[in-house]
Amino acid sequence: RPMRELRGFARVDLPAGETRDVLLEVPIASLAYFDEAADRWVVEPGMYRIEVGPNAGEHPLEASFEVAP
Repeated sequence: RPMRELRGFARVDLPAGETRDVLLEVPIASLAYFDEAADRWVVEPGMYRIEVGPNAGEHPLEASFEVAP
């Protein structure tokens, strides 16, 4: 499985120097992948990291959360 996957996106145009709060909802179900051996969708327990930035190469904001087993 890839180390990074896009799970949310919002385009926000801001004039230079302006800031704005942006809410991106990422439902737990969007973390699932299809496990062919089990023939079902699975959300793996563990630590997940959220990265936020203006493009794929820049992500100055990040946070983590844990999915319990």
